[in-house]
Amino acid sequence: MAITRQRQLPPEAFLNPQLLALPPAVRLTEIGLRMYADNFGREQVHERLLIAAIYPFDREMTELQMAEHLEQLYDAGVIVLYTAGPRREDFYQFVEWPAVSHAGRSKHPDPPEDFRNASGTVPGEGERGSEGEGVSGPGAAHSGTAPEPGSPPDPFCPRHMPYGTDEACKSCGRHRLARKVFDQRLFAARNPGASDD
Repeated sequence: MAITRQRQLPPEAFLNPQLLALPPAVRLTEIGLRMYADNFGREQVHERLLIAAIYPFDREMTELQMAEHLEQLYDAGVIVLYTAGPRREDFYQFVEWPAVSHAGRSKHPDPPEDFRNASGTVPGEGERGSEGEGVSGPGAAHSGTAPEPGSPPDPFCPRHMPYGTDEACKSCGRHRLARKVFDQRLFAARNPGASDD
């Protein structure tokens, strides 16, 4: 997939202290994600396709680095990560997204009901009800206790452990990405000469 949409960068992005505190490469990823997103500010998280669209000639960019960039943007409050659909695919959604005229419908599932931007609405969709689950941090064990240091984070949020859910859940999306980063780091540590291509 290529970036085919025209987007404007909001000038506020260059004044956002959380975004400005991030490394330059992560800020460039944020701009690329914005260009890659649909009219609702969301897109599927598929690291290899995101790298191909945002960093087409940068062989140094790895899937692990892209996953880390997504985590940093999530931690900064720029995007939300969630899991949805029957195949439990991961998606990102920008927290702040301008309304788009004649946007149509997104081909991607809606984020969970507990996702709201500063105005209390889901970006690009207007107002909706606000019932939803709480959000837990990655690696929070399903028993409610912190995992042992060095142990893998759970792949689903405490509410959906151990089997996950078919419903949209931003907490599960965050947990799955944290687990993927953990697994990729573990693989890289055990296989120093291996490439993630």
